[in-house]
Amino acid sequence: MSKAHERAIQNALDTGDDINALFDKLGSADRPRGVVMSLYRSFLREVEPHLDNPPVVREMLRTFKTRLTVAFTQVFEQAAVVGANRAERDIVRNDIVENNALLPDPILSQLTQPARDAIAAAIDAQINAVYAQLAMGRDPVSIIGDSGRVGLLSPSSILKIGKRIVAEMVSSARDQRLREAFSGGFGGIGGLILPNANIAAKAEVYKRQAIAAIDERTTDCCLRVNGQVVGVDELFRLTGTPRYADKMADPPFHDYCRTSVALVHEDDIDDRMTSDMKKAAIAEIKAREDGSRATINPADSKSGRS
Repeated sequence: MSKAHERAIQNALDTGDDINALFDKLGSADRPRGVVMSLYRSFLREVEPHLDNPPVVREMLRTFKTRLTVAFTQVFEQAAVVGANRAERDIVRNDIVENNALLPDPILSQLTQPARDAIAAAIDAQINAVYAQLAMGRDPVSIIGDSGRVGLLSPSSILKIGKRIVAEMVSSARDQRLREAFSGGFGGIGGLILPNANIAAKAEVYKRQAIAAIDERTTDCCLRVNGQVVGVDELFRLTGTPRYADKMADPPFHDYCRTSVALVHEDDIDDRMTSDMKKAAIAEIKAREDGSRATINPADSKSGRS
């Protein structure tokens, strides 16, 4: 069993932990202090007394949209840095190029601007629905909700989109950094070194391996892809549920996906660790089928059942 393979898998598991931490930073029902959850909670409290005054509500919604977009953008930027830094660990460990983890500003902008546009569009859709309710003079509860029903201004749908983007940002930045490394790496002040034949040749001996953190939350999709190895430019084959598609280049493979990818030398792809990962996934699937499923802590790609 290669120590290099073990470190690559751990780096991928740590990436999954990073993604989960970014999810928590945005917030959820279990993490009500997350930045987005906090913004929604504060706004609902502030807007409630003004729901009978549509012009005031519209102005408040414009400010709210700005605050939300800024909050998401900051987390998206952090996700890009996480992805680049995790790629850098693979790059340095395999001696591909000299250590230089910084993403040049143009590439950071290239990654974050589409993400910002996507979340802004989602927020716009929610706010426009609120505008329609105001115009029709509907019950204010339809907007802010109460103990019996969820209002239009619920964070859940926006968080779902935002968390998918976060996971995509980590994968995109990691992929971008690895591709730049295999073509020569970043050089000078944000400039790119021309492709290097020796580095390109080194890239041919590496594969990508899907690494799922197995616990009671791991989806059937990620259990079934755990340990799968594909080429640098090949697609992972997905058979479990839920999944966005049957073939995908990188995670996230579904909503709230924590699976990541390890850069693995071709000599290590059929070792015991790969076998253990696949066995652990099969064991978890069987445990769910026979009712013996239990909490696993901490999650690991080889969290088998005894």
